[in-house]
Amino acid sequence: MILTSSKGRILHANARVHDLLGYDPGDLIGREAEERIPEGVRAAHVRMREAYLENPHPRPLGIGRDLTALTHDGQIVSVEIGLSPLNLRAETSVLGSIIDVSERKKLEQRYRAMLEHAPTACGALRHGSPVSRQRVARVPDALTVIKEFTAIIVDGLAGPVSQQQTEYLRTVLDRVDDLATMIDDMLDISKLEAGLLGIARKPCLLEDVRSRVRVTLERKGGGVGRGSGGLRSGGRVADGVLRPGEDGPGGAESRGQCDQVLR
Repeated sequence: MILTSSKGRILHANARVHDLLGYDPGDLIGREAEERIPEGVRAAHVRMREAYLENPHPRPLGIGRDLTALTHDGQIVSVEIGLSPLNLRAETSVLGSIIDVSERKKLEQRYRAMLEHAPTACGALRHGSPVSRQRVARVPDALTVIKEFTAIIVDGLAGPVSQQQTEYLRTVLDRVDDLATMIDDMLDISKLEAGLLGIARKPCLLEDVRSRVRVTLERKGGGVGRGSGGLRSGGRVADGVLRPGEDGPGGAESRGQCDQVLR
C-alpha cells in the first residue's frame, strides 16, 4: 500500500512497496511518486492523477492501460494500481494498492506467441516424422500435471488464496484446457492425413448434442435460450435421432469430439 498527497508526494509506503521498488524501509517517504514512473509516461501519469482528484472514488488507475513502475536500480516492472480517496487534514489524499503483475504479463506474452506460432507448429506436425508426433502426444500428460496442481491451489488445499489469485488460477486452468484441445486437434489432423485415423459416420442423439452445446455456451457466457428461440438444427430427425447424411451436424461421434468442435 502507498499513500500520496494531492500533489503526488509519498506520505507512507509499506514494506512490500519498498521491497517491490528496491528501497530500504522508509526511503520512499517524502519523495515524489512520479519519480517511480518511467520517464516516457510521467506526464501521462500526472494527467491521470489530476483527473482522478477531480472525481475521486475507488477504482483502478489507468483502465485499459499497461502500467509500469521504475525501481531504484532502473528496472521497469509491470503493475496494477487500485486507488481510493482518503480525507486527511482537509486534503484529499490517495491510498493506492500496487500489485506486481510482471510474471502474469510474461505468461500472457508466451501464450500469445504460442497462438501466433500454432499454424506453423501444426504444419510441422502434419509433415513431421512419427517421432515428432510421439513427442507432441506426451504434452497432454504434462498439461494434466499442471492442471492437477493448479486445481489443488484453487481449492485451497495448499494454503489460503485470495479471490484475485483464484481468478488468475482459473484463467490458467482455462488456458490449459484450450492448449490440450489444440494439441488433440493437431494430432487428429496429422493422423487423418497419415491415414492412421478414419472417420466413421454414425447416428447420434440430437438432444444429447443440443445439451452439450447449451452447457458449453452457458459456461462461456452465451446463455443459449430454450423453446422456439433456442438452439436449432437444419437436420432431419427421426425418433430423436439425427441421421448422418442429412443437413445437420452428423459428425459429433463422441462427447469429447463435440467439445472440440464447440471450442
